[in-house]
Amino acid sequence: MPKLTDTQRAQLCGDILSGDRYKDIADRYGVNINTVTHHAKRLGMKPANRRHTTPTQPAPDVTRDRDNAPLTLRGTPPWMVSAICRTQGDPEAFFPLREAETDVAKALCRPCPVRETCLEWALQHKEEHGVWGGLSARERRALAKHSTPAPEEAPAC
Repeated sequence: MPKLTDTQRAQLCGDILSGDRYKDIADRYGVNINTVTHHAKRLGMKPANRRHTTPTQPAPDVTRDRDNAPLTLRGTPPWMVSAICRTQGDPEAFFPLREAETDVAKALCRPCPVRETCLEWALQHKEEHGVWGGLSARERRALAKHSTPAPEEAPAC
């Protein structure tokens, strides 16, 4: 049985969360069903009926972030499962050593279906490194600086 790479493991977890049958997932990745069940439990999924091997809904005690949004893949927001960067390109391209080396990551971000959500998340969480939502850290800082709302004035009496 092959050992899963980090990318394959993330894809396997995405397949579990999308509701694919455990047996189909096991066949797709060349692993046994116990491996799939193990990852499902780590994601907070209730054990599936072994006869039908279809995942059930997440357990009610699913981990949540500070905005009370559900988290998956050990703390990953659900929208990240649909991000192109999860399955395509080199992950290191999104965290280049120099700001000038962001072109590859930005090109992958352009057609991404969750690009706007990704950018909003990075701005909200003040992500300091990497390319998020098609913008480099420097570009996000500039955007945040220019989009900071002015303090509200007290109403006149």
